[in-house]
Amino acid sequence: MTAEEAIRFVAHEAPRCRDRDSAEALCLLAPALLKVTKLKPMDDLEAAAVRHQIKKELADANATRI
Repeated sequence: MTAEEAIRFVAHEAPRCRDRDSAEALCLLAPALLKVTKLKPMDDLEAAAVRHQIKKELADANATRI
């Protein structure tokens, strides 16, 4: 996963924050990060693929540690 993908994923997930202060901070920060890095917002389909990749990489990392 690239830094750009990570930033775009955080921007996509920001509105789903459950804590009000965290959600507000992420929702205000994410668009600025996208603009500064000149990245396009992530759509739901692409976010699902990234979410799957994160889960796989975490599972692989945990499997090698055991």
